[in-house]
Amino acid sequence: MAPPTGPGEPPDWTRFVVVRRASALRSELLGRLARSSSVRPIGVTDLLALRRAYWRATTPPLEIPPERRSRIDHGRWLHRHLGELLGPATALEVRVRGAGCVGRIDGLSEIPIEVKTGSAAVEPSDLLEARPDHVEQLAMYCALSHRAAGRLISIALEGREARAVRTAEIHLGEPSHVLPEISARGEALRRAVGAGDPAGLPRCRWFGRGCEFQLSGRCDCSGSESDPPSGILGEVASVEARPDLDRELAERFPRVAETSGPAPVLERFHDLLYPRRAYFERSSAEVPKPYPIPSPVEVPDLYARIAEAVESGPLGEVARLPPRAEEPEEDVTGFRGVPFLLRTSRTWEPLGPEDLLRRAPQYALELGYRCAVSGGRSALLVLGYERAEEESDRLDVLELEFPSVTPFARGVREGSAALGRALRDRRPGDLPACPDWMYSDCPYSAECGCGVGAPRSQR
Repeated sequence: MAPPTGPGEPPDWTRFVVVRRASALRSELLGRLARSSSVRPIGVTDLLALRRAYWRATTPPLEIPPERRSRIDHGRWLHRHLGELLGPATALEVRVRGAGCVGRIDGLSEIPIEVKTGSAAVEPSDLLEARPDHVEQLAMYCALSHRAAGRLISIALEGREARAVRTAEIHLGEPSHVLPEISARGEALRRAVGAGDPAGLPRCRWFGRGCEFQLSGRCDCSGSESDPPSGILGEVASVEARPDLDRELAERFPRVAETSGPAPVLERFHDLLYPRRAYFERSSAEVPKPYPIPSPVEVPDLYARIAEAVESGPLGEVARLPPRAEEPEEDVTGFRGVPFLLRTSRTWEPLGPEDLLRRAPQYALELGYRCAVSGGRSALLVLGYERAEEESDRLDVLELEFPSVTPFARGVREGSAALGRALRDRRPGDLPACPDWMYSDCPYSAECGCGVGAPRSQR
């Protein structure tokens, strides 16, 4: 099912979409938007190694070496199937914010759960010495979610086989005492980035352990920097081994591996919307460059402010929805249990329920695909308008209902098959041309030749 390529008569799939304005949710998010922070949040993982985070924020992105990419791919595979491993009562990849930082908890049941993979499973008794960063990360999630304990699962992963599983239950003395340390680390990183000097940051735990910035010669760390005691580790009251959970998880793991099919053709939902661009991205000899990371000293733009508004509600409100299909590989993030998209636009005329399918059909089409993959029939589109003069006009929310997701499920299957054939036969011309708004900034336009330049109005 090809996406529409411009204005005109909508294709048949639009008969299966009902659009209405979600006025109550819009009002709620506008209230949160008014309380949004003036600083850009820092990721929890960046607070674990401030010098590494400094170089990530101040130097161009680095290419990922093939060996490390393979390890990352194995870890991503497991995280995609965490729902099968941890059980249906566990919310997955729950967004959490606070103390100037943002994080994503792997699993949340009665306590936060963090899953780590590597060449060896770490014994609970060795965690504080061998993996203090893993313990700190879990402790931060406990503090941000107001929980006094968390669970750390360490898995020795070889391909899609678990050689060993070790589970530790970590208890904190007072979780709220972790929050000042989170804030202090974030402020230290912001000061260093603002001054362009990492000298005041503590020694990086990644020094000498394969840090990509050290190996590339980007950083000037010597390994002799100060290493002050961790105020977070000082709040750890006990680390308890859970061999009962080790056995339970090890028994589930073969079923997880059995339910996994071959590597997916579709990596992102954009592969369905813009298949010809996906072809050139996949077949290009150049290694794709990682996306640049926003600097922690940048003033939050409208997209970042709305993201904060969406993610600053009750714990568990924003979480990943378990997939019911292997493709696309991209996760489906849910808001209150339904797929949602956040987009900002520089259009002068806001999109209403009556003209969404005509003016921006790609949003409805992608949400239809996301519903088909996650098993739902309703979705939310959160829109930000950068040119709005009044704050109350900067945000709108549309609710989309899909009486049938069959056309979208068929679109996923057919889109995967078409892209797979094109890649196999090296025939990009067999794929639908991308819509007009993709031409102007497409790096493959000269090779593809599917259109002429046109301004792009949304991100």
